[in-house]
Amino acid sequence: MRSHETSGGTCERCGGPVDLLGYCPKCAPGEGERPEILIPRMDPRFTFDSFVVGSGSRFAEAAARAVAADPGYLYNPLFIYGKTGLGKTHLLQSIGHLLKGIDAGLSVTYLPLESLDEEYLQSIGNKYEGPRQELEQTGLLLIDDLQYLSGKDRVQEELLKIINKLVPAGIQIVITADRAPREIPALLERLTSRVESGLVVDIGPLDQPSRLAILKRLASDAELEIPEEVMAFVAEKCPDNVRQLEGGMNRVLAFASLMRSEITLDIAREVLGAEKAVPKVRKARLEAHRSYVVEESRPELTYQLIAEKLDEGYRGLVFSRSNPNSVREKIPGRKADIYWLTEHESKKGRTVPPSLEKIVMLSEDHMRLDGPSIVVLDDLHYLISNATFEGVVRFLRAMVDTVSERQAIFVVSLSPESLRPQERSIIERELEPVRP
Repeated sequence: MRSHETSGGTCERCGGPVDLLGYCPKCAPGEGERPEILIPRMDPRFTFDSFVVGSGSRFAEAAARAVAADPGYLYNPLFIYGKTGLGKTHLLQSIGHLLKGIDAGLSVTYLPLESLDEEYLQSIGNKYEGPRQELEQTGLLLIDDLQYLSGKDRVQEELLKIINKLVPAGIQIVITADRAPREIPALLERLTSRVESGLVVDIGPLDQPSRLAILKRLASDAELEIPEEVMAFVAEKCPDNVRQLEGGMNRVLAFASLMRSEITLDIAREVLGAEKAVPKVRKARLEAHRSYVVEESRPELTYQLIAEKLDEGYRGLVFSRSNPNSVREKIPGRKADIYWLTEHESKKGRTVPPSLEKIVMLSEDHMRLDGPSIVVLDDLHYLISNATFEGVVRFLRAMVDTVSERQAIFVVSLSPESLRPQERSIIERELEPVRP
């Protein structure tokens, strides 16, 4: 929720109060309306003062503070990456809050890419549309979750143009992602090089003192008295990220409230202590007539599994976003038909546009030949970014049905972080999940 306790001035349209980021609740668009410009949606709680610094975040926090002290010149762009829930967005927004507090007239543009619809993203490519003009005229550009532009080549091209315009003008750009630039699937080389030209820093896992400090701050903000031994236990049981930490503490508090009990270590143990770790999915042995989704950041296990089936005499058909020469290096000494998923023609190998119908047709032709076959798609997210999610689900169902009737195997590789949890759950219902 937005906090309106701190005023950043008055609204130019209605004269009412706005917060530090220029947000006016009275003039904000109603449900179903599209805003003329992007209204910042930063959390007023995300400030440097509320950020708990640990051993894994010390460098990133120092870099963010340095950028806020000298925006546009010291480290530009600043790229912060790390797993979900470690504080990337917190630091990103801290920079925005601090600079907006220093200069209330500063235009801050916050782009939470996970939350923006396709229509808005595509409008970035039109220099005559409001969103594009806002980006080019901003005084501070904050881009959250760059990985959600994976495979969106046109939007990436236009974003690169915007960055190339803003950086020489001394406009600070800060970007976050869940992985390093070169590990983001289907990110253009030119864009990768550009964001790497500034400073790239990572946020590591939270250590025990950091987790405990975060819980103490949460308890203080909520004016709750929680025994330190309870917070220490929760911190030990929820080591992955801040969201897991908050969720674990909330469950303990809710259980104590429902049981009308004091918040004790025994209560915490009852809620969290009996939980069992989720068993790892063992490496699968692929079987004919079945379809799989290999969940990994990069398609390494995928190609190991392909190589095994090729050694068993399967014919291989691979659709990849990587150059065909790179694919051959992953399956050395083995033969497979390789199609490069790209909009551009190439003399280095066969290409195919990200057309679901074309991929289905080529796959069916391949499976009709004598002998067992394996069809591989090593970047499902690229297809999703070039079509609709619903369309890709229909495509997967068609492939699953075809494979089930033939001596064939269908395998797709998918980075779990590239989809929202509910979307990943739908994919896992259609295909058998395999994890490293």
